[in-house]
Amino acid sequence: MLNYGWRDWGNRVGAWRLRDALDGLRLPASVLVNSRLYRDCPGLIEAFRARGDEIVGHGRTHAER
Repeated sequence: MLNYGWRDWGNRVGAWRLRDALDGLRLPASVLVNSRLYRDCPGLIEAFRARGDEIVGHGRTHAER
C-alpha cells in the first residue's frame, strides 16, 4: 500500500483538475502513465488522449520494482 493515498487522490481527483487547467490554458501535455491506469482508472487516459495529448508509457505500476 506504499503511497496508496497519494495515488488514489491523484488518479481520482488531481489528474482531472490538471486536465481542466490545461484545457483552460490551451496547453498540450505529454502524460507519463503506468499501464495499470487503463484498468484502475477507466476514462482517465482516454480523457487526455481526447485532448490530443501524447501518452508516454512509464512501466506497469509505481508500487513494483
